[in-house]
Amino acid sequence: MISRVIEAKADDMRAFLEEAAGISRYKERRKETESRIAQTRENLARLSDLRDEVESSCVTCSARPPPRAVTRR
Repeated sequence: MISRVIEAKADDMRAFLEEAAGISRYKERRKETESRIAQTRENLARLSDLRDEVESSCVTCSARPPPRAVTRR
């Protein structure tokens, strides 16, 4: 283990130090949180598109005359 630390490249050394300091778990949680935020933004964009579609169909429906009432005998 010690030889791995001594011979480690800069990026590997940083990973060892972050793991020893307990930072790596926070970085992982941050990545997960950023991923969830990105997914939420995508969902909001989809909802916005759906809302626009429903609003345009409502405008189309309100422009039409109401259907005639059917009387039964």
